Amino acid sequence: MTDRQEQTEKQTRGSTESGDVEKLSTPQDKENFTVELSKADESRILTRIDWAIVPYATLLYLLSFLDRTAVSQARLAGLEADLHLHGNQFGAALTLFFASYCL
Repeated sequence: MTDRQEQTEKQTRGSTESGDVEKLSTPQDKENFTVELSKADESRILTRIDWAIVPYATLLYLLSFLDRTAVSQARLAGLEADLHLHGNQFGAALTLFFASYCL
């Protein structure tokens, strides 16, 4: 078996038994390179991603909830009158304010 055939076979299996890192020499090799993960590896990677993203998403949700509560209390306390907002201006301002959470 030639070196090229061995390299292709390792790529399709998605593993390197000897633990050494393969070097891909041509752009075609890089385009066709895929790694197949076992269910355990996939689960471990997804758990790491979850532990990295979920705390930040929870914090953003909490801050958004606190801001919504504060803005509604400010409106009841007379924020609209103090800022001379009429009609839908307050709703438009809130839409622009909360759009930052979506980004």
